[in-house]
Amino acid sequence: MIVLSSALEQEKIKAYVQAMTEPTTYTFVKKEGIKLFFDHGDEVAADAAARAVREKIKKEPWGHILYFNSVAV
Repeated sequence: MIVLSSALEQEKIKAYVQAMTEPTTYTFVKKEGIKLFFDHGDEVAADAAARAVREKIKKEPWGHILYFNSVAV
């Protein structure tokens, strides 16, 4: 499972991550405050999944200006 923490653009992040298929698919699990929890399946390690999400969001025109955290739990 990975956790993305962001105070801004949570719905956009949620939709974007759920649409990702590389390196694995992500399923939204729950929201707690500013934390968004996603299940990433068993295809890749949690650290690799969290790193991939962070890198892809940062490449988006709206993502490179966001302050957010992506970690494996």
